[in-house]
Amino acid sequence: MPLKMKIDIVKSAAEAIEKIHHVKYDIIFMDHIMPEVDGVEAAHIIKLLVPSYNDVPIIALTANAIGGAREMFIR
Repeated sequence: MPLKMKIDIVKSAAEAIEKIHHVKYDIIFMDHIMPEVDGVEAAHIIKLLVPSYNDVPIIALTANAIGGAREMFIR
């Protein structure tokens, strides 16, 4: 049975922030390194601007292998 997922892809934090005003997502995958605003800051902005997203998981994706990255994303 297909999962019937609808997936939207954006190229920047600004596009992601604009999109959440028009679509209610069940989960967000956010790249850490993005143009203009990084994914961590974008996640904070989304949670502040749209309170209905406070319970929506935002999963951080990164190729960043520096020490402490995991802890930074959890915070």
